[in-house]
Amino acid sequence: MKRGLIFLFLFILFSLNLPAQSDTVVFNGTIPEITLNEGINKNVVDLSVYFNSSNQLTYKFKPGEFGLEGVDVSINSNGKVDMIPRSKKAKSIIFLADDDLTVAESNDIKIIVAAEFPAITFSPNTDSLQLIQNEARNFAVSGADNVQWFLDDVLLNQTGSVYSFSKNEVKLYNLKAVADNFTKNWIISVLAEKIVNPPNATTEPEKIEPVCGNGIKEGNENCSNCAADVSCSINSECINSICVVKKDDFNFGLISWLVLFAVLVIAIVTGIIFIGKRKRRNLKIESNETITDEKNIFNKIIGVFKKDKKEISSDQTGKELYEDKTKSLEEIELNPLISYFKTNLNKYKKEDLIMQSLKQGWKQEQVDKALAKLENTGDGNDNTNENKRVA
Repeated sequence: MKRGLIFLFLFILFSLNLPAQSDTVVFNGTIPEITLNEGINKNVVDLSVYFNSSNQLTYKFKPGEFGLEGVDVSINSNGKVDMIPRSKKAKSIIFLADDDLTVAESNDIKIIVAAEFPAITFSPNTDSLQLIQNEARNFAVSGADNVQWFLDDVLLNQTGSVYSFSKNEVKLYNLKAVADNFTKNWIISVLAEKIVNPPNATTEPEKIEPVCGNGIKEGNENCSNCAADVSCSINSECINSICVVKKDDFNFGLISWLVLFAVLVIAIVTGIIFIGKRKRRNLKIESNETITDEKNIFNKIIGVFKKDKKEISSDQTGKELYEDKTKSLEEIELNPLISYFKTNLNKYKKEDLIMQSLKQGWKQEQVDKALAKLENTGDGNDNTNENKRVA
C-alpha cells in the first residue's frame, strides 16, 4: 500500500515538470522577409531578439518551402546571421534555437535576391543533334554555380558546369541539365559509323576557290572584281569587267605614225632630187655657165609650163596633155647636155665629147637626142675636125 502511494506521488511530480521543460525555449514574434544584395550581407537577422531561454542557446537553420540552394548562410554564437547570394532562384529559410532541452523554430522566412547575376545559358543552343559512335561532345551551362545533370532521367554524379558526352551504343539519349530554376533538354542520336561514312562512298573533289592577289587569273576574276590578277594595258581601260582599248589613244597613235611616214617620204624624195641636181651640175665640164645661166634655165622651165598652159585648149585630151608635159620635161632634162655639146663642139672632137658624156652617167639615147636637137638648130655641124683638140 505504501509502495503504491510513493509511485503515485512520483508520477504526479513528473507530470508537473513536463510543461516547464517544454517552455525552456520561446520564439517571439515573426521574422520578416530578407532582401540580399550582391556579395556578403552581414547581420541580416539577429536571432537573439526573437528567441529567449534561461539556458545557453545554439542557433541552427534549415531550408524553407522554396529551399536554400544558391545561398551561403553562417550564424555566430550571438545569433547574428550573414548571407551570400549565388543565384536569383526563389528561396526561404527556417531558423532554430536549441538549449539541449527543447528546440524552437521560427516562421518560414522568404529570401529576395536583389543582386544581378549573369543570365544562364546552355551550349549547344539546340534541342537535338547527331553523333557518331564514341564521338565526344561537351555540353555546358554558364551563369550557374550548381548544375545537376540527368541522362535518361537518371541523376549523374556530375555537378560541374561542363559534361562530356560519349557513347558507343547506337540509340537515342535524353540529356538534361538543371541550373537554379532553369532546365535544358537535349535529344542525342548516336549513329553507327558505317551508316554515316559508308566504305564505298566517294568523296567529292575539294573545290578550290579563286584567290584574288596571287597573280593568277582564276575562275570568274576580271579587271573589275580583281584588278591585282587581271590588269589592263596602258592603252586600255576596264569597262563592264572587260579591258577595252582607249579610242583617243588609238587615234592619236595612228595619226602620229601617218605623219611620221609622210615626213619620211618627203625627206627621201627631197634627197633624191637634191642628189640628181648635184650630178647634173657636175656634168658642166669646162662650162662657162654661171648662176645667171641657172636662172635662165629656171626661167625657161617656168616659160615651158606657162606655154603648155596657154596651148592647152578645151578639146585637148588628157593623153595629149601628158605627152606634151613629158616632152617638155625631157627637153628641160637635156638642157645641160645640149649646152655642154653646144659649148664644146667647136673646141673638141664630137666622139670624145660623147665618150665623156657617157662616163658622166648620161645614156646613149639622151646623147643622141641632144645632138639631134643641136643639128636641127644648125649648131651641131662638126664635119671638119680641123684645129679641134681631144676632149
